[in-house]
Amino acid sequence: MENLGKIIKKLSDIEYQSFLNAVTGGKRNKPHQVLELLRENELTDAKMMEILDVNTNAYYTLKSRLIVHISAVMNQKPVNALKEKVANVGHSIFDENKFITINYLKELSKELTEYDLSNELIVVYKALARLHINDPEHYTFYNRLYDKHVAYWLSVEKAEDLLYIFIRELGNYNLTRDNEDLDRIMKIRRKLFNIGELYSSHRLYVLNNIVSTYFHFSFYKNIEELKSKEGEIEIILHEFAKIFAKYELDPFYQNVKVLLDILYVQLCYCSGDLYRSIPYYKQFKERLPSILGRHAFNFFIIQLLNSKLEKFLLDDNILDLSDMNSLMESNFEIETNEIYNLTSYKMFLAYLKYYENDFDGAIKIIEDLREKVSYRHYNHMEIEMKLFLAVLYASIGNSEVSKQLFTSISRHISLSGKTYTNAELLIKLLKTVLKPSGYKKNKKSIEEIYDEFLNDNNGDKQVLRYLRMNELHFIRISSFVMKA
Repeated sequence: MENLGKIIKKLSDIEYQSFLNAVTGGKRNKPHQVLELLRENELTDAKMMEILDVNTNAYYTLKSRLIVHISAVMNQKPVNALKEKVANVGHSIFDENKFITINYLKELSKELTEYDLSNELIVVYKALARLHINDPEHYTFYNRLYDKHVAYWLSVEKAEDLLYIFIRELGNYNLTRDNEDLDRIMKIRRKLFNIGELYSSHRLYVLNNIVSTYFHFSFYKNIEELKSKEGEIEIILHEFAKIFAKYELDPFYQNVKVLLDILYVQLCYCSGDLYRSIPYYKQFKERLPSILGRHAFNFFIIQLLNSKLEKFLLDDNILDLSDMNSLMESNFEIETNEIYNLTSYKMFLAYLKYYENDFDGAIKIIEDLREKVSYRHYNHMEIEMKLFLAVLYASIGNSEVSKQLFTSISRHISLSGKTYTNAELLIKLLKTVLKPSGYKKNKKSIEEIYDEFLNDNNGDKQVLRYLRMNELHFIRISSFVMKA
C-alpha cells in the first residue's frame, strides 16, 4: 500500500475527491475507508488490518481488488483516446477535406510515435499512403514506413512468442534434463538475439534480456558463478527501470514491470546479498495479489519461490520461507497442463513441510501430485521425486517403502542411460543410516557419504537441490530401525 499512499497524498483535494468517487462509486465502503486512511495517515499493514477489523486473507483480497479498481481509473489516460482515434482511421480516406485529413494523420503519427504504439502506426501509415496514391513520391515514402513498421511488428510478435516458448522449454528441461531440450533453449536465445540485432528497439531489448536473465539464474547455480554475472544483470535491470518509466502507458510494460522486483529479489537471494533484497521483496509482496491467478505470471512466481528456498539454505529462516503461503493457498491457480509450474510449486510446499518436520504432510503433497500428473516422459523428475519420497518415508520409520523406492529409482537410472552418481550416493547414504547397527557405529561413514553427495550433487543431473539433512535427522531415521 506504500506506493498507493504516496500517489494519493500527492493529489490535490479536487483530484482526490474525483479519484475517490471513481474508485468507490461514492459509497462509504471498505475501499473508501482504506483510501481515507492512506490519505490521512502513515500506517503499517498490521495496523490497517486492525482498524479495518479484517484477517490477513481478507485484507490482501481487499488490496488486490482495490488495485484493480485503481488501475482501471488511472488507465483512463491519453493512450486510450489515441487508440480510439486509430480505430476510426480506416474511414479517413473517405473524408471530404483531404488536406485536413492528411495533417490530422501526421499529427496522430507523431503522438503514436511518442507513446511507441507501433501497431497503431501501421494503420496510420497505410492510410497516409492511400491518401497519396496519386503522388508517387509521398506514396512511396509512407508505404515504406508502413512496410518497415509491419516488419518490426512481426519481429516483436515473433520475439514475444519466443519468450513464452523459452519459458515452456526451460520448464520442460528442468523436468527432463535432456540435452535435446537444452539445445532448444539455446536456439531460442540465438533467435531472439538475431531479431534484436535487426532493430534498435527497447521492446526487443526487454524481451531479449528477460530471457537472458532467467537463463543466467537457471544455469549459474552457485554464488560465485552468479556473482560473475551480477554486474551485467544489474545493468539490464537498471535499463528495464528506465524503459518502464519512459513508456509507462505501454500495456505490456504495465504488466511486466512487476518482474523488476522479482528479478532484484532473485539476484539478491541467489548471490547471497539478503539484506539488499528487503525493499524489493516488500514491493513484490504488495503487488503479489494483483498477479496471483494470472497464468502468464506463474513461471515468474515459481522462480521466486525457488529463490526463497535458496535464501533458506543461507539463513535457515522458516518464517520467511512460508510468509506468502496464506495468500497463495487460496489465490494461486496452476492448471495441470502447466506441469513444470505445478510440480515446482508442490515441491516447494513439500520442502516447507520437510523443514517443519511434517514428513507425513510432505508425503501427502507429493503422492497427491503424482496421482494428478504422469511423469512417464520426465525421467529426471521421476528420479528426484522418488528420492525425496524415500527420504520422507525413512523419516517416519517406513523403511520398507524406502527400500522399494531404491529399487524403482535404480531401474529409472538404468533406463535413462545416464550417470546419476549423486542419486546413487543418496541411496547409499539412506541405506547406511537404515543399518540395524545404529547411527553411532555408522556415524563416520554417514558423514563421509553425505559430504560426498553434496560435493557431487551439481551440474545438469542435480537432484533435490534444496534438501539438507543433519545429525538429528540421521539419528531420527536410525532410531526407527533400532526400535524395530
